[in-house]
Amino acid sequence: MARKAEIYLAEPARHEQPWALCASLFTPHFPFVVREPYFSNYYPDHTKLPDPPEGDVEGLHPQNRRFRDFWLRGDLPEDEILRSRGAYYGLMEFCDYQIGRILDALEQHGLAEDTIVAYVSDHGEMMGEQGLWFKRSFYEQSSRVPMVVRWSGVVAAGSRYERATSLIDLVATMLDVAEADRRHTDGEILAPLLRGEEEDGEGLAILEFEGAGMVTPARSIRRGRYKVNYYHGEPTELFDLEEDPGEYTDLVDDPGHAGVVAELTSIALTDWDPDRITERVLESQQQRRIVAKAMGGPWSPTWRNGQY
Repeated sequence: MARKAEIYLAEPARHEQPWALCASLFTPHFPFVVREPYFSNYYPDHTKLPDPPEGDVEGLHPQNRRFRDFWLRGDLPEDEILRSRGAYYGLMEFCDYQIGRILDALEQHGLAEDTIVAYVSDHGEMMGEQGLWFKRSFYEQSSRVPMVVRWSGVVAAGSRYERATSLIDLVATMLDVAEADRRHTDGEILAPLLRGEEEDGEGLAILEFEGAGMVTPARSIRRGRYKVNYYHGEPTELFDLEEDPGEYTDLVDDPGHAGVVAELTSIALTDWDPDRITERVLESQQQRRIVAKAMGGPWSPTWRNGQY
């Protein structure tokens, strides 16, 4: 991917007309395998085990306990956890090197001063924290992603913003900066914030998941320091990420936070009908079972362990 980006940036057309490039690097990502020397840069001497409070895994929300069973039954040996985490760190360094190649190509071809660069990811990775692996969780390790912007002459190096944002905001921002048509996009335009024309603030990000391993529609609302996780028909969670960045203390039953819970839950349920979502999911599952059975696929009496 980095090599194709270098070739693209070297083409004369990059100096003749506006352009956009999305270089989608796969790393860091499962499976946790990385070439040398990146692996040995971290394993075994520069990685460590998760360090949750006593009883944290046993106190997981029912949905997260289901995830733990769905994706990984039982506890992994400590060395396997260390190897996985060390490989993940190595994958991040490998990715960083490839990003450096792309940035160097911008410099080499005189494009750096007139190009906005944004580095983002589509999801995080639990890496054994909270006893969980992979993504599909509202915990910060899974749902929080980097958003690093280089905008020469506009964003000062080392600037940091606390506002909660999401990837739909990045799309809206890029289209706005390019003076492109964004009539059919959602999201907040971040350009005024990056230009220093707006004050930083709490912001708002809405997460939603109804994928594999879920038994009920769920939404997470992040505003400023607080995050509410709403699981339809199951307990709601509230975390104060400023005081509890590890999300170990659920404040949903604390009377002092009742107003925050009510307000963020109301946002979660705005223009979102979990009962209708459940109905549509069950209809879809039923239809797929009927089709699969008719074709002799999964759920068919002739289907065993992925084979006919």
